[in-house]
Amino acid sequence: MILTKSKKSFIILAGALSLFLFLAPNVLAGGQNCPTEGLVPCGTEGCPCEICDLFKMINGIVNYIITGIVPLIAILFVTYGGFKYITADGDPGKIKEANDVFTAAIIGLVIIYGAWMAIGFALNLIGVAEWTGLGNWYQINCP
Repeated sequence: MILTKSKKSFIILAGALSLFLFLAPNVLAGGQNCPTEGLVPCGTEGCPCEICDLFKMINGIVNYIITGIVPLIAILFVTYGGFKYITADGDPGKIKEANDVFTAAIIGLVIIYGAWMAIGFALNLIGVAEWTGLGNWYQINCP
């Protein structure tokens, strides 16, 4: 069976979503009366959803991706690069492929966490915390 590019993209997206849902049972769990944990921090009896809860949910998703999924993917790529390096058997082409995997994993981590740090630096530089009184730019504090 020949897979087209769109079918491959769908399989990768479905696999990533399945991995996210499989690895995140504690994120998806909710509580009672305005839970402090969980993906949606509202919707229980006595705790109606407000617009701020949408931002809390987005913040929770971003934090889970940055602290949970990104390191796991980086470890998988480094392991894959190590496997390619071990099985290269001295072939310069295969060793270069393994080094390319290592390099891509490191560059990916630098881009992801560097962007996070650059956004934080820029927002702190212009004084977002002082204007809004919210504290850190990456924390959502609702009334």
